[in-house]
Amino acid sequence: MSTQEIIEHLPKLLAQEREQVKASLAELEKQPEAKKRPVWEVLLEFAGKAEGLPPDLAENHDRYL
Repeated sequence: MSTQEIIEHLPKLLAQEREQVKASLAELEKQPEAKKRPVWEVLLEFAGKAEGLPPDLAENHDRYL
Protein backbone atom coordinates (compact mmCIF):
# COMPACT_ATOMS: atom_id res chain seq x y z
CA MET A 1 0.00 0.00 0.00
CA SER A 2 1.38 3.40 -0.93
CA THR A 3 1.58 6.44 1.30
CA GLN A 4 -1.16 8.10 -0.75
CA GLU A 5 -3.45 5.12 -0.27
CA ILE A 6 -2.88 5.25 3.47
CA ILE A 7 -3.65 8.96 3.57
CA GLU A 8 -6.86 8.34 1.63
CA HIS A 9 -7.97 5.83 4.29
CA LEU A 10 -7.48 8.19 7.24
CA PRO A 11 -10.87 9.94 6.88
CA LYS A 12 -12.56 6.52 7.02
CA LEU A 13 -11.31 5.86 10.53
CA LEU A 14 -13.49 6.29 13.58
CA ALA A 15 -12.58 9.15 15.92
CA GLN A 16 -11.00 6.70 18.37
CA GLU A 17 -8.91 5.15 15.61
CA ARG A 18 -7.74 8.58 14.45
CA GLU A 19 -6.69 9.35 18.02
CA GLN A 20 -4.66 6.14 18.07
CA VAL A 21 -2.94 7.18 14.84
CA LYS A 22 -2.26 10.63 16.28
CA ALA A 23 -0.82 9.13 19.48
CA SER A 24 1.36 6.74 17.50
CA LEU A 25 2.70 9.55 15.36
CA ALA A 26 3.38 11.68 18.44
CA GLU A 27 5.26 8.77 19.97
CA LEU A 28 7.29 8.45 16.80
CA GLU A 29 8.30 12.10 17.09
CA LYS A 30 9.75 11.42 20.55
CA GLN A 31 11.96 8.54 19.42
CA PRO A 32 15.64 9.09 18.75
CA GLU A 33 16.42 9.42 15.05
CA ALA A 34 18.00 5.95 14.88
CA LYS A 35 14.80 4.27 16.13
CA LYS A 36 12.32 6.22 14.04
CA ARG A 37 10.30 4.32 11.50
CA PRO A 38 8.95 5.98 8.39
CA VAL A 39 5.48 7.41 8.97
CA TRP A 40 4.00 5.13 6.30
CA GLU A 41 5.08 2.08 8.30
CA VAL A 42 3.20 3.38 11.32
CA LEU A 43 0.14 4.25 9.25
CA LEU A 44 0.16 0.78 7.68
CA GLU A 45 -0.62 -0.61 11.13
CA PHE A 46 -4.02 1.07 10.83
CA ALA A 47 -4.72 0.28 7.18
CA GLY A 48 -7.75 -1.93 6.67
CA LYS A 49 -9.05 -1.55 10.24
CA ALA A 50 -12.19 0.45 9.43
CA GLU A 51 -15.32 -1.68 9.07
CA GLY A 52 -18.81 -1.15 7.74
CA LEU A 53 -17.90 1.50 5.19
CA PRO A 54 -19.49 1.77 1.74
CA PRO A 55 -17.39 0.02 -0.91
CA ASP A 56 -17.22 3.21 -3.02
CA LEU A 57 -16.22 5.54 -0.17
CA ALA A 58 -12.78 6.30 -1.59
CA GLU A 59 -14.27 7.28 -4.94
CA ASN A 60 -17.26 9.19 -3.55
CA HIS A 61 -15.99 10.58 -0.26
CA ASP A 62 -17.30 14.08 -1.08
CA ARG A 63 -20.81 12.70 -1.40
CA TYR A 64 -20.56 10.92 1.95
CA LEU A 65 -19.18 13.98 3.74
